[in-house]
Amino acid sequence: GHSDWPLWVGFSHRGDLLASGSYGEICVWDARSWRLLAVLRRPDSLRFSTIAFSFTSDPRTFVSGGWAHEEEKVEVRDASGSLVGWNTKRKGLVQLWDLETGQLRDSFPAHDGALTCLAVSPTEGILVTAGDDGVTKAWSLWDD
Repeated sequence: GHSDWPLWVGFSHRGDLLASGSYGEICVWDARSWRLLAVLRRPDSLRFSTIAFSFTSDPRTFVSGGWAHEEEKVEVRDASGSLVGWNTKRKGLVQLWDLETGQLRDSFPAHDGALTCLAVSPTEGILVTAGDDGVTKAWSLWDD
C-alpha cells in the first residue's frame, strides 16, 4: 500500500482498475482481486507533489498532476505600495505514466500556479487541467 495516507481514489473507465493517491505516490489496484499492480513514485531527481490523477482510454497511459516543489517568492503589497509580506508560487505540472512499467514517461509544466484538478475525456484523449493561476487548459494526449 501507501507509505503516506491516501488522499484520492478513482476507478478506470472500464471499472477494472482502481487508483489511490497520496502526494508522492499513486497505487494502482486490480478492482476485482484488490491485488496491487503498480506503485507510481516520482523519481528522486524530480520534486513534485501529486494532487490529481486520471486513467485514460489507453490502458498503458495514466495521467497525474500537481505542483513543483521549487518556489518563487512573490511580494505582497498593500494599496499604498508598502511591502506587507511574501507569497510563494509553484509551477503546475502534468505527469504521464506508463502503467505497464510503472515509469514516468513525461512531466511538463501546465500552469503558472499549482495544478489543482484535471480530467480526461474517456473517448477523445483530451486532458483538461485547472490551476490556482485561474486558468483552465485543454491538451491533446494522443498525436493525430
